[in-house]
Amino acid sequence: MHKTGNETVVEVPPDTFLPITTKRLTNRLAALLKTSEEVNMWGEFVDNLRAVVTLNYDAVMNEVREVLDEFEAKPPEADDRQRYYTSMLENMQTLFDASQYTALAEETFTTAQEVEYEFDFPTSIDWDKLDASFLARSPQPDTDDEEWTELCKHLSVFTRGVKQTSKTGFFFPQKIELLLTLIQEWGQGTNKKSDKKEERISPSVKGMRRVVRNSLRDTCNRKGFMTTLFQRVEIKEPMFDKICMVYKNKPKPQSTAVKKTQHAVKKLATALRFRKKSVPEECEPLASASLIPTAVPLSAGTIEIGLFTEVPFGDLEAIFPHKTISLKKTDTVVFMVKIVSTIIILGLTVKNLFTTPVQGERVKGTMFLVLLLTIAVVKHAVALVTGWMNMKKSYERDVSNWTQVRTCATGMPVVAQLVDDVKEQELKEMVLAYFFLWQSSKATCTAEEIDHQVENFLYHCFDNKVDFDEDDGMQKLLHLGLVSSPSPDTYELLHTPESWIESHPHRPLTQTSIRTMPDRLRRISHSAALHPLFTSD
Repeated sequence: MHKTGNETVVEVPPDTFLPITTKRLTNRLAALLKTSEEVNMWGEFVDNLRAVVTLNYDAVMNEVREVLDEFEAKPPEADDRQRYYTSMLENMQTLFDASQYTALAEETFTTAQEVEYEFDFPTSIDWDKLDASFLARSPQPDTDDEEWTELCKHLSVFTRGVKQTSKTGFFFPQKIELLLTLIQEWGQGTNKKSDKKEERISPSVKGMRRVVRNSLRDTCNRKGFMTTLFQRVEIKEPMFDKICMVYKNKPKPQSTAVKKTQHAVKKLATALRFRKKSVPEECEPLASASLIPTAVPLSAGTIEIGLFTEVPFGDLEAIFPHKTISLKKTDTVVFMVKIVSTIIILGLTVKNLFTTPVQGERVKGTMFLVLLLTIAVVKHAVALVTGWMNMKKSYERDVSNWTQVRTCATGMPVVAQLVDDVKEQELKEMVLAYFFLWQSSKATCTAEEIDHQVENFLYHCFDNKVDFDEDDGMQKLLHLGLVSSPSPDTYELLHTPESWIESHPHRPLTQTSIRTMPDRLRRISHSAALHPLFTSD
């Protein structure tokens, strides 16, 4: 993070993913063409490219699905387990790279940990419930940050795109919580002002992008706590557009009761096999379905994949698995006040009862009052404990509901959505690179010239400032034989859309049409899949 004037700025990489649909993009490009014949040819050309991309990435998705299905149907033995993990992670890495996801960086994680946004209560992750062997072959960080080290050992987190979110209000509970935090820091001697110098970053499409972060603490420090206590304030926070997370739960230890149950079920199933003739035919399906040994399977731990959208930096931990939520400082203070006041009232009441002279028949009345007092104290203590537990459950319910709203998909639907994103991204990169080379007035164009034209087009037509990956798109066009490279970073057009369509006619892409596809198109599709077309360096 950097200070620029009165604002805190978070540096994030420029966007590389094109958020525009292929249909909208191709229609906008078609509007730049001069004749209707060119428009028609352009549409058929894009459909042809779509067929090549689809064939390749459907194969990748099927590989990931096979690994997951095989793992869930029959967990591999210890010797083969790492091979399954490596195969799946390599395929997932291919999808992440092609769909413009990047691994969560340590600096970004540290920035996310510095402030809270929606949730300001303490949260901790039970790392012992996650299987570290799943990511054993992944590179591990060399850092002193224990939290980041644990995350890299157990979670594989990828992000794409950063936006900004904001909210406005009085935030009285949050301000009181902040006041208690400042008092605690002052008591511990950690509330010291930073002597960091202000840094200013010049705006650049290729450079780091700046996103403003205006937390409640920054606003109170800048304007003064008492000044902002009864004022409405605006809080701004960077927000991940998409987050994908892959991890594996640790196998649950099998209890003695489960083992005994499995042993009893096996013995009963064996006895039924020997006495099969004595079982009525109408009862045989029921007996075989309910008494098989697999009724209590041994858990081997599950591989989880989750895709989330619009997650603020300050709430990153809310989507992590196996969270433990603690009460806020204000809640702790309220409960402590209630407990102390109860003890004081109880002590004063008991003191008055036993210091007042009691004679004769008043002794029975006094003992009855003590009994009532004891019952009232126990009832109040139970109410305090119940309130503490209910408040904790309320926080957990709020986080669960918040996470569900931001969950796009889990399991194989995540892979399917990633594949769809990849198809669209790869197709848009090739379409943009090819179009501006095709429409160029020069015989050859450099990669820098194509990059400049594409980024200007996206900015002026769609108001999107992205870092276009022209090299990736051109390499795919080279492998397909649409362009050539007479010299490094220089490209020349080999096929117009018309000549490409004549030699490679498009057909609707279904399983039947793939089998009956003309040999020329099938050859180019298969050769595209054999080339390192859709892998990132």
